[in-house]
Amino acid sequence: MPYLIDGDFKLTESNAINQYIIARSEHKELLGKNIQDQARVESLLGVFLDFRKTIGVLFYDQEWETKLPGILEKSEIKLELLNNFYG
Repeated sequence: MPYLIDGDFKLTESNAINQYIIARSEHKELLGKNIQDQARVESLLGVFLDFRKTIGVLFYDQEWETKLPGILEKSEIKLELLNNFYG
């Protein structure tokens, strides 16, 4: 489980950690310059979370190589969304 400790402050959950680090940085615009941008950021974080969940099972499976093609096929829609957004 990922975690962040910043002094007395402790935080878990990947998305929360990502947002916290960005908010603490000098690049707060990465969280969105307006409400529409913020919604896009949240949407992309959701896509990343879904993708991590999908491929995460491979890290605990000794037969991951045989299952990888099927997992990638299932993830094709999410990967396409990311590709369309980033170009």
